[in-house]
This record gives sequence, C-alpha cells and structure tokens, in this order.
Amino acid sequence: MSNSPKLRFAEFSGEWEEKKLGTLGIFKGGGTPSTSNKKYWEGDIPWISSSDLIDKNIHNININRFINKTSIKESATKIIPANSILFVSRVGVGKLAISKSALCTSQDFTNLILNLSFRT
Repeated sequence: MSNSPKLRFAEFSGEWEEKKLGTLGIFKGGGTPSTSNKKYWEGDIPWISSSDLIDKNIHNININRFINKTSIKESATKIIPANSILFVSRVGVGKLAISKSALCTSQDFTNLILNLSFRT
C-alpha cells in the first residue's frame, strides 16, 4: 500500500511519512495573567485568547492585548515562538492558527513549537 495520495498539490512529491505529533516538536500550554493586576497588562508582548483567532484564516490573529515580562514570570503563560501551531483545546476547541511572531496564549491553547527542521 502506497503512502502517496492520488490527488496532491504540485509542490509535494514522493510518499508521505507518518509521524506522531510529539516527534515534530514540543507542546506548551498557555495561561492568563491576573486581570485584576493592571500592571501585568502594560507591556509590548502580544497575548491572545481563542476569541482572537479569525475563522477560516490560520495566518491572521487579532492581537489587541499586551503583557510584560513580569506577567510571564508570575503566571502560567509562556512565550510561544513564531511559526508555532496554536491549537485551541478548551473554550473554542478546534480553532487553529500559525503564529507569525512570538506571542503568549491563554490556557485555552495547546501550542506546538516545531523542531527547527520543520520551521519555515
């Protein structure tokens, strides 16, 4: 049985290689800094929730909230590098995006940070 599809995009050739997602990179969750601490929300580091993803457009994220390094240090949120895959795994489950730049996500995300060999 061949691992080569009958219909495919012209950019691809050869057989598919089956891999488990965990071998492509590492998974990191997100977190939300306390919204009652206004100082956490005075910064230039993008932070998103599932409502910031735009349906049917995995490359466009509506970034309108920003945090600082202190909020990262004192909460569960983490910096997720550019070109990571952002999976919504709680509220809004099923939404998906690819980050164009480094950002932080809420706890509703499970983010896949790709190994360097898989980054574009």
